[in-house]
Amino acid sequence: MPSMNNDQQNALYIHNQAREEVNSQELIWSWQLADEAQTWAEYLAGTAMGEARSRLRMKGEDISQRIATIQLPTPRDPLTSVSSTWSSEKIHWDAKEIRSYCESRCKHLNYTQMIWSETTHLGMGAASNGSTTFVVARYWPVGNVIGERPVVGGVKGDSESESSESVGSQRRNLRHPCV
Repeated sequence: MPSMNNDQQNALYIHNQAREEVNSQELIWSWQLADEAQTWAEYLAGTAMGEARSRLRMKGEDISQRIATIQLPTPRDPLTSVSSTWSSEKIHWDAKEIRSYCESRCKHLNYTQMIWSETTHLGMGAASNGSTTFVVARYWPVGNVIGERPVVGGVKGDSESESSESVGSQRRNLRHPCV
């Protein structure tokens, strides 16, 4: 098994810092998910319509795959940079469940996927087309499920979420076929 580079390690660390703040377990780096993310990032970077296509999903994908673009040809540590940006979306989240209108309009979906309590594995990849770098993150099990709360047991300081139970507890035993 390959060892993680600094960018991958730092991105995972940022994810796990955000998760610690809401009492979610640490994520485990998945090379299978990283390979899938890298493949999709390379596809987007190699496509003339890559930026427009980045708003589309892989076949069978839901809103748990996160894609970011960086308007630099080869930014230093793109996974770390994007993870930091996504973590800063915390200010937009109201500690409530994911709503049906959120898919295209909410500014916190990257953050809520980062902290999704039932997610256990993360893999990320990045590729550039010379002017834009595409960063893709893949999570398993997927999060951002409409009608569910991102965290079980609550967010520090939020009494309503501290007393709630996860609607998706039956999803805990799901397993990605390759992690």
